[in-house]
Amino acid sequence: MSGYKLRIIWENMDIPRHKVTNSAIYPVLKQLEQQGDIALRETDSARDEKVAHLLPQGMAHLKQLLQQPVPRNTKTESIYRCKIRALPAVEPALQRQILLAYREFVQEDLTHYHIGEEHVRQEQADVPTNDYFTWGIRNIHLNQQLSQTKLDWIETQLKELDHEKE
Repeated sequence: MSGYKLRIIWENMDIPRHKVTNSAIYPVLKQLEQQGDIALRETDSARDEKVAHLLPQGMAHLKQLLQQPVPRNTKTESIYRCKIRALPAVEPALQRQILLAYREFVQEDLTHYHIGEEHVRQEQADVPTNDYFTWGIRNIHLNQQLSQTKLDWIETQLKELDHEKE
């Protein structure tokens, strides 16, 4: 895969989404090459393009990373997105394990959004019309809907895994 394609994938996996520059991706690719995880090969392109190929050591490293638990921090969602993107590299049992862990994480978020909504509604009851509370609740509703959509997607993927197993 070319550095350009990897950059586009990287940009779309990170939450929040941000632009990834060539000056960010090529040092990472060079480091992965030096570690023996990938091989960079030049193409016949006029743009001096290089294509990265995952080597057996890189596949083993990827599988090792996919087995690690995801820490709870500001990058948790991004890490799960990366893991989900790499699910084809691992057996269905590990795919299921990753999806179940992600479901637990999203369910915790949804629970906290419901608690937050209840708190804001109680605070709002003591204050006459206040746009900050109204928009706060609307924002919570948006987050609840996004979380529910993620949970629905996860359930669909788990059912697909079950179906493939049969």
